Amino acid sequence: MRELIIADKQDITRLGVQHLAKDLSSIRFIAFAKSKSNLKSLLLKYPHGVIILDYSNFDFTNFDELILYTQDFPLTNWILFSDTWSDDFLKQVFQDVAFFSVVLKSSTLFEIKKTLEMSLNGKVHLCKEIATKKRGVSSMKTKADSLLTQSEKEVLKEIASGKTTKAIAFERNLSIHTIMTHRKNIFKKLEINNVHDAIRYAIRAGIITRDEYSI
Repeated sequence: MRELIIADKQDITRLGVQHLAKDLSSIRFIAFAKSKSNLKSLLLKYPHGVIILDYSNFDFTNFDELILYTQDFPLTNWILFSDTWSDDFLKQVFQDVAFFSVVLKSSTLFEIKKTLEMSLNGKVHLCKEIATKKRGVSSMKTKADSLLTQSEKEVLKEIASGKTTKAIAFERNLSIHTIMTHRKNIFKKLEINNVHDAIRYAIRAGIITRDEYSI
């Protein structure tokens, strides 16, 4: 049997998860965390626990800080539980999918309960909507990797950083015509019509991060 730690600042969520989990025989008891310090104290006390966390309303500074928690407490299982996530956040989660189950608050009760049960058994589960997004990101990245040359990816990153065609050409010691050709090839290969569409595609495919996008 394992402990369930609900790390969520919304009363309705805590009560709802508690009600849903009360019939699961593999739960020893349920604890609540309302801050990082509170959560860490509970993890030190119950290092084999299952944590259901709404990252969006908790006081983590960034995703890297959350990763440190998973490294400090490797025997825990984590469920990320929220209304929605940004594409950037999900890309980070997908890179570390071995650590996190993911379920939406809008998911069915059956799917939320299934995620709880699998996590209590030490397994990872993505709800249907998130699993579909993961497949989409993987498909887009595979397509971009297979279509764009390394030079085109590098030019795309530089465009995303806000550099002009002239500046990119100067820094790469290439002609403006060559950079324009790269741009045209990127548009054609990704089947898009302008720089903004190319950048949005690259962000979703994981070629660039939103931090690199400044246009």
